[in-house]
Amino acid sequence: METRRLGNEVEKLENLEKLLQCISAITIKEGNMVRVKLFANFREIAGKREIEVDAEYLKDLLEKLTAEYPEFEKLMGYAVIMVNGKIADRNENVRLREDDAVAIFPPVSGGVNAF
Repeated sequence: METRRLGNEVEKLENLEKLLQCISAITIKEGNMVRVKLFANFREIAGKREIEVDAEYLKDLLEKLTAEYPEFEKLMGYAVIMVNGKIADRNENVRLREDDAVAIFPPVSGGVNAF
């Protein structure tokens, strides 16, 4: 009986060792760094053309940017936000991926009526 129990314990240890080897082979990826391109007023305020922000959703990204650059807040309500070249609705739950590119343009006015 004792030999059988000892055999079970050895088997458990072997299984645990295999599990630990699998776990150590897994690379745990922390964060979701998204590239943010800044234009005009946003660029001037941040003093950079491009920054990286760790965010899973567009709303989170915008909140982090306004926390880091409080002057963004007055422009953000009218800004044009693009994710991978497409206009994004800041009020929707837009999920971001590691390689996504977000572009933030300040409010734009004026232009020529072509009609």
